[in-house]
Amino acid sequence: MKKQGRNIRRKTLIRKYIDNISFTHLAIFATLLFAVSVIPLLALGKYNVMCADDYSNGIAIHDVWLETGSFWKVIQCAVEGTRNLYFVWQGTYASCFLMHLCPMNFNYKLGFVVPTIMISMFSTAVYLIGRQIFVRWLGAGKREYSYIGFMLLFLFWQVMAAPFDGLYWYNGSTHYILMQAFGFFMIALLSGIIWTDHTKSMVAWSIMASILGAVVGGGNLVTGLQAEIIISLLLAYAFIIDRKKLFYTLIPWLCLTVGFMINALAPGNAARGELLEGYGAFKAIAFSFYYAVIYIVKWTSPLVVLVWTALLWTMWEIGRNSQKEFQHPFLVTASVFCLVSSMYTPTLYAMGDADLIRVHNIIQMTYYIGLFSVTTYWCGWFTHRDFYIQKCREQEMKRHRRNSFGKIVTGIALLAVIVVWTCTADKNTYTGISAMRSIVKGEAQTFYEEELIRREMYLDDSMLDIVVEVHTARPFLFEDRDLSWDADYWINQSVTHYFHKNRIVRRVE
Repeated sequence: MKKQGRNIRRKTLIRKYIDNISFTHLAIFATLLFAVSVIPLLALGKYNVMCADDYSNGIAIHDVWLETGSFWKVIQCAVEGTRNLYFVWQGTYASCFLMHLCPMNFNYKLGFVVPTIMISMFSTAVYLIGRQIFVRWLGAGKREYSYIGFMLLFLFWQVMAAPFDGLYWYNGSTHYILMQAFGFFMIALLSGIIWTDHTKSMVAWSIMASILGAVVGGGNLVTGLQAEIIISLLLAYAFIIDRKKLFYTLIPWLCLTVGFMINALAPGNAARGELLEGYGAFKAIAFSFYYAVIYIVKWTSPLVVLVWTALLWTMWEIGRNSQKEFQHPFLVTASVFCLVSSMYTPTLYAMGDADLIRVHNIIQMTYYIGLFSVTTYWCGWFTHRDFYIQKCREQEMKRHRRNSFGKIVTGIALLAVIVVWTCTADKNTYTGISAMRSIVKGEAQTFYEEELIRREMYLDDSMLDIVVEVHTARPFLFEDRDLSWDADYWINQSVTHYFHKNRIVRRVE
């Protein structure tokens, strides 16, 4: 009897603990998990160095900075470099301008700035656009969304398709991650205009969105096309629902569209296109749907399924308590799939290639946002059907039990997320664990010290023909885009011109 009494008290205590779990607690947990997961990524940035296009786009900038020390002269040089690229190679004027301004051109020890900028800007942009989707369009509470938003960010940074391209390679991350962040900021501002009734806010947000529109239009074509599609839908919504908002959304759209056309019609794009063989428009669109399915399956990993499960009860509660109508779940699902698919079209059209891995980061994040949004929409649709409402009225006494079950599932799923994230056999599966492993094992430190030895040789004016040693260690997240034994290899040529040497090669292994 005593043992039975203890078991009853234990079960009562556990049930009481579960019942006390709130969305505030879940939001705090997700925030801490996100913070812990990105700290190693930021710490690894201390050992980040220049790579590939960072050198080729920084040659003139580096020279001007050393000669004048004038930031204004550097800006002028970046503008001139962007103009040249516009006519000979690519029309992405906003990206090209920023790509000239690699922080390591000014101080080689500023490599840590790159992941800091990318993580902070992209995370903020994703959180804000997610807040618009879940709170404004789906009717979520702020605490519920905070839990979803930070779990989404934790998930993305840990399973991102190309961590080096998206975090540590300045030119690659600027062209895609940073430009996508600007695109998300712009879309969030326009969504905010639709939902606010304050004229001053609409004016301010319209001005900011217009500036961002000009920047996004001059960024990568994948983000530009995505922004055109989403903002066109927002314009149509404003036209149908509240035409007073149309003016404030139309100007940013015009800035985006003009910039996008200037970008797409650049002479450099035509010159570059002669070297690449892309698909026709119809074939590119058709293959976009095919590749979307392929990569959606690939990106739905066990950790993604666990995070989705950990959020399912929350998404269900959002849908159940929302005042929205959720009348078109199939249309919404199809629209999100088409949006994700469209992001493959520009590279297929221009290059005939859907495997440009640095593009995958932004498509992957769009998919995850869409996955959780569509799930919430379906939960809202189901819980707003008459048969479900009637069933709930009949079983009102069981509501408390259902909430307890949902919290139990959430807790178990979160525990599984932690276990899978930290205990996976291959410690390079998830970026935060991989970064921590590289630091603890000393791979990052060794790699950076060897890079500094190379740099001392580059800066030695008496050495014009340089042979560098092969790296003995390299963090897994730092991809092997190194010098070749061939002096004519393009990376060798970029580094050679950057430091004004006759020849730089890597010793043959």
